[in-house]
Amino acid sequence: MNMPYEKFLHKFMKKINTFNSVKEVCNEISVELLKYTKAYACWVYLPCSENNSVSVKKIYYQQQENVPKNVKELIDNIFQLGEDLFSNNYETEDTLDYFYKLSKERVIIEPVIIKDSLYGYFAVVGKRNDFNYKNKNLAEMIVEVFNSRLEIITLNEELKKQDKEKIQFLASISHEYKTPLNS
Repeated sequence: MNMPYEKFLHKFMKKINTFNSVKEVCNEISVELLKYTKAYACWVYLPCSENNSVSVKKIYYQQQENVPKNVKELIDNIFQLGEDLFSNNYETEDTLDYFYKLSKERVIIEPVIIKDSLYGYFAVVGKRNDFNYKNKNLAEMIVEVFNSRLEIITLNEELKKQDKEKIQFLASISHEYKTPLNS
């Protein structure tokens, strides 16, 4: 690899693969990336389309009291725009274009894509204007790791749900087979 953040990525990937819930993974990504990049804020926004809610949307700050007012406004603005993009069900291509246009200078926004569909987004707001240039590759790699871990977690949840349904079906068949019909 031979990158300045090789050791960080190695430790990070080992740690991420131990978590089994989406919220734990999102929390760890935000906290670790804030520590490593010394950014102002980092968050993952994951709306849940099945029950029309948001599963993860907490903004993590390095030190909230030290964040300048204009940067807080930028963070709130980006967060609100992200919520609007997902609540209004825009086309995926339009949403991705908008994220790429917002990603400049001190802002990095990466889409979270699972099974070829847009699942949410990941954002980091840095302190310096060259933040995007220095940390874009790292953010892309972390989002790739995050996407794969999220896919594993969702597939595991689907498998557990199917197992539960199969057990319920077999239990009902067994009950019907053992119980004679009262006629």
